[in-house]
Amino acid sequence: MKIISGHLSVTSLVLAVIAWLLSGLHFKIPGIIYLCWFIWVVSFALGRIGVKRTTKDSNLAYRVFASIVPALAVILCVGMTYMIWDMFIIDSSYCKNRINDLGNGIKLYCDEHNGKFPQATKWCDTLLSDPNFYITKETFHCLDVEDDLSGYAMNKNLNGKTWNEVDPNTIILFESIPGWNQNGGPNLIRFNKHSFPFGAKKFNVLCKGSDAPKFMTISRSKVSNLRWEP
Repeated sequence: MKIISGHLSVTSLVLAVIAWLLSGLHFKIPGIIYLCWFIWVVSFALGRIGVKRTTKDSNLAYRVFASIVPALAVILCVGMTYMIWDMFIIDSSYCKNRINDLGNGIKLYCDEHNGKFPQATKWCDTLLSDPNFYITKETFHCLDVEDDLSGYAMNKNLNGKTWNEVDPNTIILFESIPGWNQNGGPNLIRFNKHSFPFGAKKFNVLCKGSDAPKFMTISRSKVSNLRWEP
């Protein structure tokens, strides 16, 4: 009985550690965290069975080990979940600040060019070229976007439009698949970047607003409610 209990406890510990190591891949494979949670549940169950099968005549060190193993699975599961959640909050806040900075840059450009929006096919280069807009290469980055690319796209329908003729609810900028001078519509939206759990599929957008650009976080199901036409 003690041998069986020992095997269960060791197996539980190995599974808990394997799931912890696998969880580090969640940035490249977001859905893998679900597999990790499943492994942690199995690890906890095996650990509890091991504890129940621990005999009273087992030595103290062994009983402590058998008791700690299922708790370790829970600690790793909860700890990793909160850590990933915190990372997503930080990531979302960082990207929100960047898109707000870019929106303010576009507003300044409009103010200095008789209300006219920058050319959609050159909007990144345009904002970057004028130091008065306080836009740098880093402003275009979200945390997982390559240094020479932008994580945002401009609504192509703003091309040739002026600030005052555009409806306040019209999308100006949105999080997109990485690129440079990206412009277009819903087909470029990058879903699921700031979603936890990962099925929520949320992304950040910036609409014109009444007096200044207005930030929003939108779920995939609300895309049809967004205004793309000026």
